[in-house]
Amino acid sequence: MRAQPLLRSKLPLVSLCVLTSVAEASILAGIGASWAAGLAPQVSAVAPFGVFHDLRWLVVYHRSWFSFGWEMALLLGFRSVLDAGIIRLAWPEDAVAPSFLAALRRTLIFTGLAVVVIAPWVLLLFGLSVVSLSWLFFAAVPPVVWVAMLIHPGAVSPGWWRRTVPLRAVGWVALTFGVMTLAAGVVSYDRRVLGLPVAALCGLFNAWAWRGMVSAVASPFRSNRFRPVAPAGLAAIVGVVVGGTALGFGITTARVHAAGEKAAAAPVAPPSHGPPLMVASGFGTKWDGRSGPWLAGPFDETRFSYRGLDPAGQPLPYGPQDTDASLEQSAAAMAAQVDALANRTHRRVDIVAASEASLVTEVYLAGWTDAPVDHVVLLSPIVRPGRVYYPPPGTAGWGMVSGLGLRAITNALGSLGPFQVSPGTPLFASIERDAPMLQTALSCPPPTVRLVAILPLADAVASPIVGSLGPPTVVVPAFHSGTLGDPSVDQVVISLLEGNPVPHPGGWSRFDRALRGAATAWQVPELALSVNPAWALPPGSCGTRPAAPPSGRR
Repeated sequence: MRAQPLLRSKLPLVSLCVLTSVAEASILAGIGASWAAGLAPQVSAVAPFGVFHDLRWLVVYHRSWFSFGWEMALLLGFRSVLDAGIIRLAWPEDAVAPSFLAALRRTLIFTGLAVVVIAPWVLLLFGLSVVSLSWLFFAAVPPVVWVAMLIHPGAVSPGWWRRTVPLRAVGWVALTFGVMTLAAGVVSYDRRVLGLPVAALCGLFNAWAWRGMVSAVASPFRSNRFRPVAPAGLAAIVGVVVGGTALGFGITTARVHAAGEKAAAAPVAPPSHGPPLMVASGFGTKWDGRSGPWLAGPFDETRFSYRGLDPAGQPLPYGPQDTDASLEQSAAAMAAQVDALANRTHRRVDIVAASEASLVTEVYLAGWTDAPVDHVVLLSPIVRPGRVYYPPPGTAGWGMVSGLGLRAITNALGSLGPFQVSPGTPLFASIERDAPMLQTALSCPPPTVRLVAILPLADAVASPIVGSLGPPTVVVPAFHSGTLGDPSVDQVVISLLEGNPVPHPGGWSRFDRALRGAATAWQVPELALSVNPAWALPPGSCGTRPAAPPSGRR
């Protein structure tokens, strides 16, 4: 469809799509929420991306069952009316458009269906903003795109579920996904300046996409033969993603296991008089108590144990369930073990921490500001977790229904890894409780500690860009925890522990920056720190430091 005929014959359609996108972008800029500017263009996007947009706001910004109920009613009404109006305006000139009431009835039913079908993936993205694990993004976003390609005709045509999906309309859905992703990436470079013009341009594109999609679905040349492609495709999604979610988490933890157990299975190394080094692995890992070296080099290496020390002062073996302790408890265990290693060697300690252990290390350094630590290298660190909130069961608060939904999903899927994962466990509860501090913890190491983060490129989809990350970073082409045991990464780690300069940022760092911006198009909006009374607001740039337990060293 050429742009000139579209502008001439469909000016009301263009106006509606542009004005709604610009209106949301203006509201976000007016309330100081420009960080969400990448979502604004999607308010007028082709079905079902508009429903996906609305649901992501709803799962974050509700405080009770009552508010969730009336906001859901508002979502159904607004989305149905808007899409019904857009579809009528986008209807081909050579065909009779349905009446507004007929279109509204159809879009209302479709919106309700889309909410039900898309909600599980929206909840996974809500969980992504809690723990910042990239595998949740990969488990949620591709299925949403797949769902969109299957169900979009339902907003336009009756009996859509029993017919084939028009490929031309599928192309418009795929193109919309690409344009919205690109728009968020562009906006991320200067949200305050670019938010409004990008929203306007995307509104123009949305009108074009609606015109093309409606024309394809409403075409009189489509076959009426019974071919229920959409129901079969939706059933396939459920089967693939339920297994894929568990497999994805299993692969993530398996990489960590492989690296750690390779070291543990090696012959016990003779005592070293090199720099003392503590190596801490992440969530769902285990260690059998053997002390084979993780890193090649002249280090006096010991493993961090989530269970603590035995009476002889040696780290205890631990299992996956032990990694599910609160961050404060694990940080206290790290404090005791670092002190024991420093006292034994009479030297300051270096730390290499991966994934969850990066959060443990950050909480440790924040609470024990005089820690006897020199160098810290974080592998696959969890960047800006706790960007949304859910209250403990039985209490009201922001994201209450979403927290219940997360629990339902984990109960339905059962064990995602080697043990049960639930948003109600001590680890997740501590992330939610200390979110303001954890969002800025990477920027706040003690001045005597040299901290460097090694970021896998895939983790760029898990957290947005808000200013500088803080410490020097090295970006490597890997998945989460894929840096563990990688020989090239090990060499970088050893070099950093020896005090050598951080490698100069290269092309991967620029790619990481662009990918973080683009991925914000498909994340849920953040919960503003100032609106949540359950969070203690940070008094300064480095956030709130949790108090160390009485038994810890300060």
